[in-house]
Amino acid sequence: MSLRIGLNHCGPGSPAPCCASEVGYLHPVKGFDVLLEAVHILRQRGWRARCDIFGSGPEKRNLLALAAKLGLSEFVTFKDPAADLRCFLPEYNAVVVPSRSESFSLVVLEAYDAAVPVVASNVSGLRTTVVDGETGLLFEQNNAASLAEKLIDLFSREGLAARLAGKARKHLENYVPNEKLRKCYSDFYAMAQADRNNSSRDRRQDVRNSLL
Repeated sequence: MSLRIGLNHCGPGSPAPCCASEVGYLHPVKGFDVLLEAVHILRQRGWRARCDIFGSGPEKRNLLALAAKLGLSEFVTFKDPAADLRCFLPEYNAVVVPSRSESFSLVVLEAYDAAVPVVASNVSGLRTTVVDGETGLLFEQNNAASLAEKLIDLFSREGLAARLAGKARKHLENYVPNEKLRKCYSDFYAMAQADRNNSSRDRRQDVRNSLL
């Protein structure tokens, strides 16, 4: 699975903490280090950012070391994987998918369903799901500064989070079975079958012509 991070709305100097949450297999390709570096940047700029990481994997030791190096040990918590984390998504104000490579991200669709805005890295498997500036925001791949800027933009621009979440819920209909989608599939397979039948008739006619 992909990385999840959420930030409660708070600006520099705000008494409310910014909380981040993640779930996934701890592997370098998932970009967890980019998240930690972005949280570090946010804290340097006055945002009370925190991060909870739900998951396990070979990268955990390196991530713990990086958190300590960045002075984030008390602001980053590693927790066991939570199968029901989806239930907690509405508690967060953003879902971030910072993968260095991704074929497809179900967590993006989960965020859409939970009406939580998405910030994702600009890689092929994500930009086909996240429409930049419409259903979410894309940041430069492997760039913590770009991620931090997108998060600050998300929470600094009035109404942006709600607008993205609203359009994302509508966009989700493209991935959830419904009458429109079923009709599209039905039409597609009907056309494919018709093309196949026409092709078979053409081949039979070619055979007959060759025998004349």
